[in-house]
Amino acid sequence: MSTSGPAAGRSTSRGPDDPVLRVQWLRERRAVIRDHHPDRGGDPEAMRSRLEELDARYARLESPLGDRRPSAGPRHRQAGRVARKVRRGLRTMRRAGQARIPRGWPGSRRYFDL
Repeated sequence: MSTSGPAAGRSTSRGPDDPVLRVQWLRERRAVIRDHHPDRGGDPEAMRSRLEELDARYARLESPLGDRRPSAGPRHRQAGRVARKVRRGLRTMRRAGQARIPRGWPGSRRYFDL
């Protein structure tokens, strides 16, 4: 028996992210395994091929663009950097405001030495 890694003979599919599709996918996947598992007298190659067909079908259902997904190009990365800078600036402003709230008020930011 030749194995080509730790997951040889196993499907590496996580399944669909959509909760409704995921429930259907798991149900069908369990049915295929129940019907074709080698411990129950089934053929391992038939089980593997049916599982691959099932995974491919659900991959097409979940991704209407197929393999034509838009790539996350430089503009996407730049937008992420800008968002991080804005969040950092807002956090700094919030902390500065909290330091100016009177001590006994809710939301005030106070530290003390032990």
